[in-house]
Amino acid sequence: MPGSRSLMFDDGSDERLIIRELDEVRAYLRELFGVDEKPFLRAERMGWLEWANRSDFDSPSFPGTLLWGHTVRHERAYFVQHEDWKKDNTNNFPTVVRPDGEIALVVETGDRFTGRVVPGHQPRTNSRKGAQTMRMIAMNRSQMNLPFPGDMNGIPLSSDAPLLWVHLINQSGGHIYGEVSLPIVANGHNRIIGWKVRLILPRWTNDDDMANLRANAPTPTGDAEVKIVRRAS
Repeated sequence: MPGSRSLMFDDGSDERLIIRELDEVRAYLRELFGVDEKPFLRAERMGWLEWANRSDFDSPSFPGTLLWGHTVRHERAYFVQHEDWKKDNTNNFPTVVRPDGEIALVVETGDRFTGRVVPGHQPRTNSRKGAQTMRMIAMNRSQMNLPFPGDMNGIPLSSDAPLLWVHLINQSGGHIYGEVSLPIVANGHNRIIGWKVRLILPRWTNDDDMANLRANAPTPTGDAEVKIVRRAS
């Protein structure tokens, strides 16, 4: 069983921690989630494969939905089937929850600073988050003894709520940049912009077979001829 949900992060300060050395990242992942980076990278790969099969006839927003949705599917399936986590869709917010109920994990898409360490910049989520996300960020702050910004006052809290971690992903040039991070700040547009801890994952890069996936996509064929044979009476 992984260790404490917040490890040593609940110090009441706004000091941020960025971990990018792979051995250290693995140690934190194993302590928190009971796994190394492989399940996260596999989910990213499966999401990318669906994204790579997009068509010019899709709606403009559909490829991004494919990348996110299939990463969610494969990540949740792994944790439920192999690590005995529990799937949760409370208020349409798709997470998996650790067996002891102390950590929840969600997938979100992020901007170009996702999975990268750039001085003076933190990644942010691409889209506005809903009330459930805002509630869980507020509960993260509460559990880490952090003060509440004015726009988070009045959010109902639960002392036994899981600590929310985010697997943040960004697709760029056939690569997936990712991190598993602990959110503590959202802006007035309900986009997550601040993280207490960032665990930077190795960049996932497609191999030759996947790079050629779209170039070698099957050519559509004509309608199949279906012969109808009248039954003997």
